[in-house]
Amino acid sequence: MTPPRTFPPIAARAHGHSAGGTFTFAYLDGVEKIPDDVERIAFLDSDYAYDATKGHDAKLLRWLGAPTRIVSVSSLIRTTSRCSTARHSSAKPRHVGRSQALLHDLAQKFSFARTDAAGLQTHVALDGRVKFFLRENPTSHPPHAPVEWNGFIHANGFRHARENAGYTYLGPRAYADWIARE
Repeated sequence: MTPPRTFPPIAARAHGHSAGGTFTFAYLDGVEKIPDDVERIAFLDSDYAYDATKGHDAKLLRWLGAPTRIVSVSSLIRTTSRCSTARHSSAKPRHVGRSQALLHDLAQKFSFARTDAAGLQTHVALDGRVKFFLRENPTSHPPHAPVEWNGFIHANGFRHARENAGYTYLGPRAYADWIARE
């Protein structure tokens, strides 16, 4: 009988788009602290459930005390309003306001450097372990656009040896060849 094959442990990751971020914050509501095996948390237009009054900031700050932990937040900033006969949408969606609130709260503890290039604000702290990507959205791309523009790949790849290898964050789909054709 051969012994069972063992694999090295895979560090947990919490990634969410849209309501997936709500799931992450609901999980945080139910635990005293973020587990030590979580290495990376990413919000892709999904942090609208962030609430400092529930201790989300304190849990993230405590968790970020370990030098291997990474957080990324990507949000589109709508710079034009979309109208329809049914409703008028705000020029500032909830997730952008929550991204800015989370950024503000973390900036009380960490110093962020900001750069602006081609409609993208990048706020970086902790030697690049915490990054906020706030992108202008003048053409009112749908909220899933950061995912489509390699956001999920980048959420897993930034601060890794393969960062931007075979993809460009906010660039053309790196995975287009693997999408099934009708």
